Amino acid sequence: MRTIFLRFTDRTEALALLGAAGLTAVPRTETETETGPVLPPLVMTAAGPVYPDPVFGTGIVALPTGALDADGLPILAPAEGCHVNLLAPDGWVVPEPLAVKQVSPDSPACVFA
Repeated sequence: MRTIFLRFTDRTEALALLGAAGLTAVPRTETETETGPVLPPLVMTAAGPVYPDPVFGTGIVALPTGALDADGLPILAPAEGCHVNLLAPDGWVVPEPLAVKQVSPDSPACVFA
């Protein structure tokens, strides 16, 4: 198994392109968090199992701004885009709609255990 890191413009684009690549939502309701809805769980309908993980449940990655708050803790700001990691079988070919959204983070903020 290998992890494929994807970054989309926003949640709407993520769901549209994941759907275009053959990933469909399992019928479950979305969960609301303080930052918005969580992407529903997805499964691959054709080419074998692919496990998606919207990073931190929302697709939002928070990065340090370089500034500190009054307690000396780093102030975080959301990184650009909606981030989704896929755990895919070795040899699985990334579908074209997703291939253009693939990124290679130096230090991923969220990985599969």
